[in-house]
Amino acid sequence: SPRFPKNSALRVSLFCFMATVTRYNQPQISVEEQIATLKNEDLVFTNEDKAKHLLNHISLFRMKSYLHPFRKTGERSFKQGATFEQVYILYKFDSELRKLICSELEKIEVSIRPLVPKHTAHPFLSNPTQNNRTFYVLSIILYLLKTVNPQNTLAERVRILLNKYPSVDYIAMGFPHNWEQEPLWR
Repeated sequence: SPRFPKNSALRVSLFCFMATVTRYNQPQISVEEQIATLKNEDLVFTNEDKAKHLLNHISLFRMKSYLHPFRKTGERSFKQGATFEQVYILYKFDSELRKLICSELEKIEVSIRPLVPKHTAHPFLSNPTQNNRTFYVLSIILYLLKTVNPQNTLAERVRILLNKYPSVDYIAMGFPHNWEQEPLWR
């Protein structure tokens, strides 16, 4: 086996990956069986070959939470017209949003430490309800980022990302209808 330097990022990544591997008691089913099950639950596949490729490389387990918004409330079946492609679009949106936020969190982490003792908490939203939703968390990040770098472009990049994925239900993520008018987001 190849040897990695003691402080190699690859070695650390491999260790973290191996440490998080979980054993599951449920039997594994083939991708074809996964697709058949989803079809039986009324999910539509417009490109089954692409779906097979994605399920082989991403896995249904990872995509399960992205299926939820397309299911009928309280049922296993999907809403009429729901497609695997819509599920994948939501998955890609979430992936890009996570990358965008992680890059900004690093800037905040590095810069906010010396400011924390000097800073007090300020309300920064006109209606801070649903504080467990994505919009609220993004607003906190934006507020802190503006403290560190008033010229940051996070608000604009979130707008661009939401425009890139118009089928994503931003209201379900806690965004108010007039979120772009909030002073923090202007």
